[in-house]
Amino acid sequence: MVLDDTVYFIPCWSESEAHFLEHLLNSEPAQQFLESMIFWSDKRPITIEVLKRLNLHALSIDLGLESEYLRFARRRKDRETEESNGQLSFGIADI
Repeated sequence: MVLDDTVYFIPCWSESEAHFLEHLLNSEPAQQFLESMIFWSDKRPITIEVLKRLNLHALSIDLGLESEYLRFARRRKDRETEESNGQLSFGIADI
């Protein structure tokens, strides 16, 4: 979790998806990327713009986990298509 006076989260369809995202976000490459983008002296060092710059698909490729990423992305797309009633949806591919 990354917390300050604002909380950002990624909704997950399953516990296994949540664990997968946790693994990606806690990986060394993700942590190094975020550390390079966050300036702790700023009034609001962690912003949605900084977090959106972390490409989870590219990260999964770097970690050799692309097939797992694509499996979750396909499931998410299928479920969102089934359940969409004109509502906004959020997916791991969006972040």
